[in-house]
Amino acid sequence: MASWFVPALIGALFVAIFVVRRKMKDSESPFGLWCVKHLKPLMAKATTAFFILTLAAWILIFLVTPKEERGGFQDVVRDFQKAIGLKTEEAGDQTPSGKPSFPPPFRIPGPGETAKPIPAPKTP
Repeated sequence: MASWFVPALIGALFVAIFVVRRKMKDSESPFGLWCVKHLKPLMAKATTAFFILTLAAWILIFLVTPKEERGGFQDVVRDFQKAIGLKTEEAGDQTPSGKPSFPPPFRIPGPGETAKPIPAPKTP
């Protein structure tokens, strides 16, 4: 497939969604009247069912996952702190050479330092 096909397909899908939505909201057209009569009463139930099924799926995934692979909020926070350089690497997280497995993406300036380099003075 050409590289333009997928973006064009997504764009056409968006246009189709907007056109159908506009026709659904038009209460004077036959399609709009049908949607109001048949679909509107089901939307509250469908929304509730969607959220309940999503919650049930997450609970099921949590219960099926082995305990050592589950992780938790503390693991997410710890990984984030390591990624931005706020927490030092633990001994088990280092490569054999002793260097951290990944460098922090930026360095936080210390006291008296500026984040931007100071331009050199202009010479006459």
